Amino acid sequence: MSCNNTLNDALSAELVLNVNDIHTIHQLLYNGANINYQSKDGWCLLFELISLNKYKDLRSLYEYGIDMKLRDTKNRSALFWTIHHGHTDILDVLTTLKYPIDELITDNLPSLHYAVYKSNPKIINILLDAGLNIESVDAHHNTALDYAYIYDKKNMITLLEQRGASTANLEHL
Repeated sequence: MSCNNTLNDALSAELVLNVNDIHTIHQLLYNGANINYQSKDGWCLLFELISLNKYKDLRSLYEYGIDMKLRDTKNRSALFWTIHHGHTDILDVLTTLKYPIDELITDNLPSLHYAVYKSNPKIINILLDAGLNIESVDAHHNTALDYAYIYDKKNMITLLEQRGASTANLEHL
């Protein structure tokens, strides 16, 4: 590894550490930091911005080429971390930037199903309002409504039924 790569990696690693100082982030990028640098476990500036709900900074750094499709070493996406933390402002940014909300956010887990598991009606409504198919299925052919029944999420059952989820296939549960 060259000295230049080592310096760039060191600068890039500083991005996450300075997430609360956008001016320092801009300076690091100007000096050669890689905006898409990921640590050994896959953590990166994108995930840190999401976890801290720094939606304004995320929007501004999009212009610098931040890769919204990064995955950590457990194959978790930006949308996974958004739903995990329940940050509706971040989700609004992602949908505005045409992020693929219909993706599997980790191995075999659709975004709507995870939002049901996390019992987050605001996230669910944003996903559905952005055009996500309420009848999408996971690898086991379970819908989000199936998840609501499996995990006994009564408020999620009500919400999904109000939003038009089909109850026709529930007999297999």
